[in-house]
Amino acid sequence: MDINKRRIERLRASMESHDMNAKELSKRTGLSESTISRILAGQVVPRQKSFKLMADALNCDFTWLLGYDESNDHLIQVEKLTPSNQIRLLAYYQALIDSQEGES
Repeated sequence: MDINKRRIERLRASMESHDMNAKELSKRTGLSESTISRILAGQVVPRQKSFKLMADALNCDFTWLLGYDESNDHLIQVEKLTPSNQIRLLAYYQALIDSQEGES
């Protein structure tokens, strides 16, 4: 996968896990909303300083957001999810447990 596509996917995923849109990320980073929208559209590649601002605002690892660190790609850091997404995740896991118990 192209590194820029990976960065965009990771940025989108992190924003979604925090229930954050471009406007809110703009407020937290000081980057303009249009810049963030252009980043998400793949129209501009931000500087590392901008990635650092976004990583800090999204409480995610800087190197992961840059697309380089793949060691934790498969892990969900529950403490970094918004409360509503934590509840949705717990409900999902409970449904899995219930379905497995019904099969035995």
